[in-house]
Amino acid sequence: KQWYQRRVRGHTMLPTESVKMNMLLVSMSLLGIVFSFEDGLVHEPGRCVSYGLSSEYPLLNVYNGPPQHLTDIGAVEILEELCPMFGNMPVCCDGAQLENLASHMSQVAFLLEECSSCWYNFRTIFCQQICSPDQSTFMRVLEQFKIEGDDASVARSFQVSLTKEYAVKLFDSCKEVQAFGRDALPLICSSSTHCNHDRLLKELGNNASMAPYLTEFLVGNARDSVITPLQADVLSHCWEVPEDADEACSCEDCWVACFEKGKTPSLFSFEFEWP
Repeated sequence: KQWYQRRVRGHTMLPTESVKMNMLLVSMSLLGIVFSFEDGLVHEPGRCVSYGLSSEYPLLNVYNGPPQHLTDIGAVEILEELCPMFGNMPVCCDGAQLENLASHMSQVAFLLEECSSCWYNFRTIFCQQICSPDQSTFMRVLEQFKIEGDDASVARSFQVSLTKEYAVKLFDSCKEVQAFGRDALPLICSSSTHCNHDRLLKELGNNASMAPYLTEFLVGNARDSVITPLQADVLSHCWEVPEDADEACSCEDCWVACFEKGKTPSLFSFEFEWP
């Protein structure tokens, strides 16, 4: 006679337990706390889902508290260089994570950094995922586990929700960027012919050289009870100039930057100077 029992995350709940759980959810709702059975975390602005590298390097500790101010000068300098959008704000990453981020970004910098808008957008998606002070509003922990002898849980994989506009702008700002005489993005997509925003994000989430843990990027504008897709301030084209840069992409690094606002003139349009 199992009909009166209820299962939550693999645990069989008897009626009294179920009642207690419902009472807890009602209490949390009245307090304005949004709790997710997906990962067991609270999802609201000003709250993290991870913080700090675990003893199972390079995985991250699950942390559902508020963001923290950086105190290490070196970490502050990395944050200002890679993630200027967070300035002097408290963040959901520590110095070790930022050093790790800088190391991974250096592996793709030679492909993209000459084009400032593309490079800014590319850094932004990792900065948001790793350091955003509102991390829990657009991220879930998909898989976590306990380390023997340690109270902290470790995250093995994440889900990051972002709007389609964000995903498309990220791709569009980089799609014409050149490296070694060819398009740069297919080198990251591991595909010479089928690189689009979905393929790019899948590669970024699964490629250990980009991120040391698995990330599922969920693209779409639909919200649920706890998650709001990320819509960050990103640029749409390679000829735009981000706030932290002095100039736009050169013609050599992105051919559409040669033409005003990306409008290619007619191949048969010439100007002649008569003697």
